Amino acid sequence: ATTFTAATTFTGGISGDLSVDTDTLHVDSTNNRVGIGTTSPLRSLHVSGAGDTGLMLQTTNAVDDKEIWEIQAAADGSNHANLIMRTRVNAGTGGSEAMRINNNGVVTIPNQPAFFARHTTAAAYTSAYITNWSSVTYNVGNHFNGSTGVFTSPVAGVYQLNAMIGNNYANGIGNYDVRVNNTQVAGLIFDPFAGQNTWATNVLVGQVKVSANDTVRIYVNGAGYPDNASWTSWSMCLIS
Repeated sequence: ATTFTAATTFTGGISGDLSVDTDTLHVDSTNNRVGIGTTSPLRSLHVSGAGDTGLMLQTTNAVDDKEIWEIQAAADGSNHANLIMRTRVNAGTGGSEAMRINNNGVVTIPNQPAFFARHTTAAAYTSAYITNWSSVTYNVGNHFNGSTGVFTSPVAGVYQLNAMIGNNYANGIGNYDVRVNNTQVAGLIFDPFAGQNTWATNVLVGQVKVSANDTVRIYVNGAGYPDNASWTSWSMCLIS
């Protein structure tokens, strides 16, 4: 072992293995591998540790000093490894989990923009946007306004949209449609039932491609009477 007490400039290479503090850093010259926390690396770069082990990529900009991402191999209660990607501000601990791949290969993305809301009270509308979706089951990122019924897309992408509207046809035909930035989306329209004079439920399932900060709402053309939270709901979730 060699101890360096001052900066040294090497004009040639180092042959053979190289170890720093035994296994803090180890270069396996035979197999051309690098180990961190191990003297027997099994891959080109092998990071090993007794606890949660991770890799970090961090910016050094003085104005915006934060980790871009961190990959952590963490064990769950059954000691099965999970691959976790985190984002966090400044060089602290913890952070927001952005993605997890568990030991069964299931991928979860907990911050994906999504909401599910139900219409609070049956009410009459005439050529207007439906409001009062205040019975909100979940609202990831708080991009949906339950009072106004407006979803504002935080990022551009394709969103899955599911809607169910119970309408009282005795009070209006309930010709509903989805609108992005106040423009009707072709193919996302509830066609009213002819000859109905009582309650009936429409279901609409589709995908909407929007840009960042676009607004999405449900509109009723003419007279409509959407039902309460048990029969009238809609949801959106970013899928790509």
